[in-house]
Amino acid sequence: MAKEIASLPEWKQGETEDFVVYMNRMDNVLCKIQEEGNLLSFPYADGYACYELVSKKPLTVRHIPAGDAWHVHPSMIRGLRLSDIR
Repeated sequence: MAKEIASLPEWKQGETEDFVVYMNRMDNVLCKIQEEGNLLSFPYADGYACYELVSKKPLTVRHIPAGDAWHVHPSMIRGLRLSDIR
C-alpha cells in the first residue's frame, strides 16, 4: 500500500509550460501509481474517473484529478444504499 500519496502535478497555465508537457508529467505520475497496483479507473463521460487505492482495510480511495477530473457517483465508491434508490 502506498504510504505517501503521490503528489500530482499542476498545469502551470499562463506560464511557459505547454499542455502536452503537463500531460506527460501527469501520465508519469499515473504510471507510477499503476505500477504499484493502486490505480483504479472507471469509464465516465468522454474519459475516465481515476482513483488511487490508499488502504485495503478499511477500503479507502482518493480521487485523482487527471484529465477532465471526472468523478464517479459516490455510490460507486461506497456501495449502493436504499436512499440512493429512493
